[in-house]
Amino acid sequence: MNEETLKPPPPDTIIRTLEGRFQGSAYLYGPDFEIKELKFDSQPNKPLEPFYYNKPDTSNPPNFTKDEKPRTEVYPVAIAREARRSPTHLYEADDAIIAAVNTGSEEEQKWETRYFPKSCIDEGTWKQAMEILGIRE
Repeated sequence: MNEETLKPPPPDTIIRTLEGRFQGSAYLYGPDFEIKELKFDSQPNKPLEPFYYNKPDTSNPPNFTKDEKPRTEVYPVAIAREARRSPTHLYEADDAIIAAVNTGSEEEQKWETRYFPKSCIDEGTWKQAMEILGIRE
């Protein structure tokens, strides 16, 4: 399938409730490029420890670019299985962490989702996300 023929997914939705729960949906491409909705309703008890992300370089595949500074204040909200965020984001489907990040301020929080494929983060970060979410593999 050609990526120009793919239908774009709807925008993700995410809110943080007064009780501290993250609720919403993330939209992903499955292994066969079908759009799938991943609903989440979770209450992470803490963010991930700071970690570096190896971002796919879409202008120079199959190379990756490592973060210059670590990601912080990233709350895992769900685990996606065999998915990709967009056709160009990964060269093959992978398991991934769907996370909440605050792109606003402490006073005026604005929550957005982020996608971290398992192959682009270290194993310790993946295990920590699983523990936070209470998932046993």
